[in-house]
Amino acid sequence: MKYWKKDNITRTQHGGIAMVIERISNVFIVVVVALVLALAIFGLVTLAAENYAVKSMTSIMTENQQLRIALGQTNAAYIAKSDTLAAIQKAIAEFNSKQQAANPNATGTK
Repeated sequence: MKYWKKDNITRTQHGGIAMVIERISNVFIVVVVALVLALAIFGLVTLAAENYAVKSMTSIMTENQQLRIALGQTNAAYIAKSDTLAAIQKAIAEFNSKQQAANPNATGTK
């Protein structure tokens, strides 16, 4: 083992297998730290994407609900219009039948 002094700290330098093991352990520590950081960043990106997706889906669902309400109102207005039209046609038919009964010689309206 060799010793040297730098910045008033005594350091050791291993030789042979010990030096290889020390370098491998240093590389392993760097790789583990990099993986942990990568997983943390991936988790944050995934969380942000999920949050955005939930907000988008909520917005789409709200818009869909508003469209359904508008469609229901349009449908109700159409049904009311159809009922009114049917009532008008019935009134015209009754009027025509009364006119026909009052004046059987008439062939049509003037």
